[in-house]
Amino acid sequence: MRVTYNQLSEMTGKTYRTIKKYLDSAGVNPIADEGNKIFFDSVDALECIYTHKASCDTGNIIEMIDEEKHRKLKRENDEADNLVAPVSMLSDAMIKAFSQILPIMDSLPVEMKRKNPQLTGHDIQLAKKAIAKCRNAMAAAKISADE
Repeated sequence: MRVTYNQLSEMTGKTYRTIKKYLDSAGVNPIADEGNKIFFDSVDALECIYTHKASCDTGNIIEMIDEEKHRKLKRENDEADNLVAPVSMLSDAMIKAFSQILPIMDSLPVEMKRKNPQLTGHDIQLAKKAIAKCRNAMAAAKISADE
């Protein structure tokens, strides 16, 4: 699972600065950098924090590491069995689908007027506004690997 500094801080009860210091000093590399969020593999990060004795309750941190290892193994097995798809593949599929849908939606008001000449300009404007809302929703759609 991908986790941020803040998520690790919440999981372990340590401050953001402490988590950052532990990961930086151990050389744990991020798995993704999405502008204002840096993501780490939870198993690697928790093991690093555990080796720095980041938690007073070491039994709890060991359970967390075991759980994250289990999740990672399950995710890898699911990917191998093609039960899940990488985010990049899903994003590409969304882009292709949207690129086919958008021209159809854009031509809809003209087609409506052509087939129904009794429609008023107000009716067409309502359709255009609805299409604009759909376009905005499609543009804002994002796939996240976070669980």
